[in-house]
Amino acid sequence: PMLPPANYNSGYAYSFSSNVVFYNPGNYYYICEYPGHAEMGMYGEIIVYG
Repeated sequence: PMLPPANYNSGYAYSFSSNVVFYNPGNYYYICEYPGHAEMGMYGEIIVYG
């Protein structure tokens, strides 16, 4: 599932939480889609074991 897109007009940093259910084991990757953030290290990996 996709997370909600960033609000580029917010002016200040904010946070949100979301629940995700994984039905299959595997490696899942995510990035921050705000321009330049992925290049600064805002990405990660979720490893699901089954």
